[in-house]
Amino acid sequence: MSAPSPAREPEPRPRGMVRGLWLGLAVVFFLGAIPIALKAFHLDFVPSEAWVTRTSGFASTFCFGAAVLATILFAVDMVQRGERIGTPGAIGMILFIPVFFWFLGSALVMLGYPMIRAAWAGQPMTMVFEVERAKVGASARCRNRIELRGLPVLINEVCGLPAESIVPLAPGSSVTLGGYGTELGLFVQRIEGQAP
Repeated sequence: MSAPSPAREPEPRPRGMVRGLWLGLAVVFFLGAIPIALKAFHLDFVPSEAWVTRTSGFASTFCFGAAVLATILFAVDMVQRGERIGTPGAIGMILFIPVFFWFLGSALVMLGYPMIRAAWAGQPMTMVFEVERAKVGASARCRNRIELRGLPVLINEVCGLPAESIVPLAPGSSVTLGGYGTELGLFVQRIEGQAP
């Protein structure tokens, strides 16, 4: 009577796809966070309203879908390897990760690409925006702030402009911002004047 053959160890499943997805999300995180982080150094970049209008639907749909798909694949991979996610981890993956990476991916599409293009091939130019709100003083993070209509939150602010150029701005008025950039957006350096 022959001895039973020893049980074979399960072969490790290839994880290249999951690792590739998370590497991609890490790149999106890094590149998407740069334009937002630059605001801490008072380097204001605003994309053109036309660019935001043209790309916002794609950015929202594609980035959110990619983040949800990557989260699902990562969760399935953990379950198949026998790792426990736990309730807080599951809630974090379902709610936090897709929204977080959607925001950063959208920032990369709507802000990162125009910023890179402006840094590479920009020239002196002006753009006209409509004012949502103008406030002198405000916070230490963003003094003498103008919020612009038609742009998403966090990328719609211009900070550090002279108080005398902000005081006359009323909601709904137009303002001409001057700086360095392309038709997709510009690094704001000054207020050229109020458009009629």
